[in-house]
Amino acid sequence: MLYTLAIMMNFICVGFYWFMLRDEQQEIHGGHEKNGWGRSVHLEMVHSVPACSTIVNVLCTNTILRKENWKFITYLTILYGGIIWAFYLTTGVQQYSFLNFETGDAFKNLFWINLGAVIVYVVFCTLDEMIKPINDATSIQSFSSHGKRRV
Repeated sequence: MLYTLAIMMNFICVGFYWFMLRDEQQEIHGGHEKNGWGRSVHLEMVHSVPACSTIVNVLCTNTILRKENWKFITYLTILYGGIIWAFYLTTGVQQYSFLNFETGDAFKNLFWINLGAVIVYVVFCTLDEMIKPINDATSIQSFSSHGKRRV
């Protein structure tokens, strides 16, 4: 389950940054007169390096995503949406431009984000099953194949 959460949380964070938040965040943080370039580089790195390491992890590990774990995406969306809504109610500050709680669009957008993430997760599961051996005993090395005994 942790493997599933790591893959999906990374996918969602990186996907939203690069496709929805990048321009807005670069405008805010890149405009700083003294440290703007450093903040811009930091934003690019913090949303690129984890994505690359996740891709390498997916390709190198023999762990396979389980389709039954799709429900954890919904649980996390509800939890995260609740936290952002509570933040908005207590501070009056909107965290992201696409989650506008004043108009109620945030709830609609959270629904679509959840649905999209679940669909992408099921596609990832299907691809993961295609590229990795499932229940293939020849791909699993045991202690006996290396001449070692389990103690």
